[in-house]
Amino acid sequence: MNFIWWMIAGYVRVRVVSAQPEHLLGSLSSRMQIRDITHPTALSIECSLARWKLPEFESEIERDGAQWELIESYGFPQACKRAWKAPVIVCFVAMLLASSIVIPGRVFFIQVQGNEEVSDRQILNAVSEVGLSFGARRRQLRSEQIKNQLLTAIPSLSWVGVNTQGCVATISVHERKIEPDEHEETPGHIVASRDAVVQSFTVTRGKAMCKNGQAVHAGEVLISGYMDMGICTRVEQAEGEVYGVTRRDICAVLPDKTQYFQSNRGETKKYSILVGKKRINLYSDSGILYPTCGKMAKVKTMTLPGGWKLPVSLVIESYTQRSGTLTQRPEDQAQQMLLDCVHRQTLQSLVAGQIISQDLELSHDPGTYTMTGTLECHEMIGKRSSGVFIEGDTSDDGKNS
Repeated sequence: MNFIWWMIAGYVRVRVVSAQPEHLLGSLSSRMQIRDITHPTALSIECSLARWKLPEFESEIERDGAQWELIESYGFPQACKRAWKAPVIVCFVAMLLASSIVIPGRVFFIQVQGNEEVSDRQILNAVSEVGLSFGARRRQLRSEQIKNQLLTAIPSLSWVGVNTQGCVATISVHERKIEPDEHEETPGHIVASRDAVVQSFTVTRGKAMCKNGQAVHAGEVLISGYMDMGICTRVEQAEGEVYGVTRRDICAVLPDKTQYFQSNRGETKKYSILVGKKRINLYSDSGILYPTCGKMAKVKTMTLPGGWKLPVSLVIESYTQRSGTLTQRPEDQAQQMLLDCVHRQTLQSLVAGQIISQDLELSHDPGTYTMTGTLECHEMIGKRSSGVFIEGDTSDDGKNS
């Protein structure tokens, strides 16, 4: 236990030179605790004693007429003196003290809960205008001010609560339930979206004005919103599905040459740090790329245990200088690329349906490959045409007059 106290308060190692070192040692041992006694020579001894006993030890040595010297100091005080001379340790201690003072009084993490329709980004942007952001002081935050800002900026919120615990701020919200407006439906027809031959149709409301195998033009009424009830005519929005066979003219063009890039230099990396919305570049040049330079960027976000993400990211950009070679594109490759493009664009333009046949031809002109021809599709051709009614005959002949 005494040795532990020695380590905390500090102790010293001394060398004493005297004509009678044993007699002097016996006199000192009666007044203070002495440890680790050694005899380097016949007229000298080395021992360890508590640092606070050093003045008493010095007076006893002077009274005896002996000589002494300090060999080394040990313990916590001496370790602190050594550490103070190291800049890294001093900076670490200073940062530790500063963080212990700054961190408890600031907000470093903001979480949003209770929102479904409103995005987290929209809420965070709104509260940042009243000071609730990364590093904000907790004492300067006013929950009523934050609530009023959110309710004013986002009308779809009906209630807002703000709680802070440690360095985490939690924003709890309730969204306003908006009942859909029940407007009276506007009457209308189901008309053909393009020229086609009707293959099948299903009517759930209204009256069919077409039949299977009938050729129709774009805009022609397929399902009418007029219903003849005998003594009156009922007007409503027609509903149903009409499928037909359509033809599409195709013309697709592709350059007959392509450029291949290959790396001819080593990879160069540049680093930068993102702190919030501010970017700190750790390189000296402008960062402007050459026309043949390839670039890939990776962003590594700093996280704490528990999955908390800090608004500090390391951006690693890899640059590779490449050279391009212009080569002739093979005909089979061009044909497959054009065919894939034609199928993809056609299927995207269909509301529902598929391609059932094709008649396409590839030609090679100077500088380009050209694919022309027709596609035959089975697709839904009926679309709503609300509010389009022409007064006149509403008989079964399929025409408005």
